[in-house]
Amino acid sequence: RIATTITGAAEADKTLTVEFEITPFAANANPATAIRARIMSPVSVAAPVASYFDMYFEAVNDARTIFRGTQVLSKHYRSGYWQMPNVTIINSVGLERYESSLLYGFKCYLNNPLEDIVAPQVQPNTSSITVKAGTLAGRPVQIATVKFGVTENTGLLYHFAALGRTGAYSLQQYGSSQTSGSGERTIDFYIRDYAPSGRYTLNQIALKDYGLNLNYTYFKTSSGNSDGTTVNLDENA
Repeated sequence: RIATTITGAAEADKTLTVEFEITPFAANANPATAIRARIMSPVSVAAPVASYFDMYFEAVNDARTIFRGTQVLSKHYRSGYWQMPNVTIINSVGLERYESSLLYGFKCYLNNPLEDIVAPQVQPNTSSITVKAGTLAGRPVQIATVKFGVTENTGLLYHFAALGRTGAYSLQQYGSSQTSGSGERTIDFYIRDYAPSGRYTLNQIALKDYGLNLNYTYFKTSSGNSDGTTVNLDENA
């Protein structure tokens, strides 16, 4: 059994509550401790790449057969029917069971007239790196400040960048918390004194907006796969 409830006005954030009831476990069996699921957005010609969010559900009865989870959903999420392709049931010793949506019914409709279906974009030829000396926890560091321009119609949940060096693992860092609208974004990398010397380049920028639209931007000298919109800029890292 799956029961779904959504509350909230059309032009406001919504609260989604989902309750599962699963088949009781056999006597002396390790009981279920949690359920998790990824919920996928509708797709369309205008927004062909699905967005998603994850939910986690905890037991609400002693028999551990009823699980419930609640999550706030932004008014900028896509409007329409969202799907739960599969769920994972985890027991007390870490074993996982995967259930396909062929075996259950799930319906989640969001009425969001303020939906955001446009992925954020890195503005071409706006990326830069500046370096200055600093300290961190009493040790000397080089502070590499990455800046780049962003075009976005609502706001960013996060922005992320990766600095790469030949023959070494890339340095990955998130920017500050949520930011609204278009404009310049800044990320500081603190490079310790024991980090390898060499030429570091900005290889990847990732953006996720209020509508859960993901953008992964790469430069001519780098590439990668993603679960969002992939953009390859015609400029060197």
